[in-house]
Amino acid sequence: MLVKAELEKLGIQVIYIELGEAEIEGNLCACLFQKLNDALNASGLELIQDRKSTMVKQIKSSIHEMIFNRSTFEENCITKQLTEILSCNLAHLAHVFSEIEGLTIKQYILSKKIERVKELISQNNLNITEIAYRLNYSSVAHLSAQFKKITGLSPTKYA
Repeated sequence: MLVKAELEKLGIQVIYIELGEAEIEGNLCACLFQKLNDALNASGLELIQDRKSTMVKQIKSSIHEMIFNRSTFEENCITKQLTEILSCNLAHLAHVFSEIEGLTIKQYILSKKIERVKELISQNNLNITEIAYRLNYSSVAHLSAQFKKITGLSPTKYA
């Protein structure tokens, strides 16, 4: 709604708008583009016009949704869903992601999984075994090893 309001305020015709994406009629002159960019930045939003950056944002958003908003997580499903959503093969997605972010998709997934583990530990609703199952770790030992490698602490010491 905020993006739509800013576009309309600047007199820019909107063809369609949805979460994270908008299509406008025609091209923006440099002055109007800068005004839109400034207005969005003031609201904490970022204007992305680069296709690769857009793809990386979609990858990150999809990974975040799958890890934080689902009751269980399966890494195999992420790669399948990413290729379907973005209509690209995994090798291309991985290359673009690494080029822009400086880390692999797998490394990014691991960092998000550890963030999720921290969140679940802090909520104190699940024990480590339940968290390991929810995030599809092969064992509690595997979760603990990855957690310690990333944070420097065991999950029990983190709690």
